[in-house]
Amino acid sequence: MVLCIDVENSDITLGGFRDSELAFIAKLSTAVSETEDEYAVKILNILALRGVDKDEIKGVIIASVVPQLNSVVIGAVKLLYGLEPIVVGPGVKSGINIHCDTPSSVGADLICASVAAYTVYGGTSLIVDM
Repeated sequence: MVLCIDVENSDITLGGFRDSELAFIAKLSTAVSETEDEYAVKILNILALRGVDKDEIKGVIIASVVPQLNSVVIGAVKLLYGLEPIVVGPGVKSGINIHCDTPSSVGADLICASVAAYTVYGGTSLIVDM
């Protein structure tokens, strides 16, 4: 299973994919004051509630628009799974060409949405993020 973590300003969404099937989706509140240990406990408990065994997680990908939480969430993942997560951001090969004046200003959430839209629809798409 691949654990996907989307860190947004208000919520953190966790999703688990077995092959290409979404196995679960869960949310928790974003709290910039929490530690790696606190996020590790929350992630572990949420996955347990969804019936996901810790050993099922074989990879983790993180998309974050809250830079101050990046190292905290990465640390929680390493603590739980001993894995180096893929962090979506500048330099990650997504297959999507970003044509704007400052490509590094495009949020990781929009990059992920673009990759997903291209994968599902195979071409030009309009993505609205609200």
